[in-house]
Amino acid sequence: MPAFTKLKTFVTALKTGRTHITDCLDDFFQDPATVLTHPNFAAFSAGSWSGGTPTWLPEFLDSIGLTEQERDHVLAWPLAELETARATAAGAIAAGLAPTFRWALYDGAVPNSLVRTGAAGNPEVLFQSPGASLRLTQLNYGEIYVEEV
Repeated sequence: MPAFTKLKTFVTALKTGRTHITDCLDDFFQDPATVLTHPNFAAFSAGSWSGGTPTWLPEFLDSIGLTEQERDHVLAWPLAELETARATAAGAIAAGLAPTFRWALYDGAVPNSLVRTGAAGNPEVLFQSPGASLRLTQLNYGEIYVEEV
């Protein structure tokens, strides 16, 4: 979870698999025809992020509605896991399908991107965060926040 995620938001994400990040990604990728016309789609579909993310990615993440903390959280994921998500989304769009994104905690030791088939038969990326990496922080007037460290 990005830094300073409210405890209530975290509990909702646990129950639904939905976060602001997954919602923003789903909103952007919901119409494959529109995604195909995005100025960075050629680089997105042909590139590999295993060696590093492209310079345009932070601005793109900002443009789809991620907060600064959410953008930094995405950019901090292991490159191999970002590459899995990129390749899955690019392949889905090329096939005329809208990929979907979900989030869950799991017992593993490192972040993981699991590719599976969604309810509508479309490719789905499940971002798995290791439960052991979570930290609770109390900041303002007793408000409790959750973050992945």
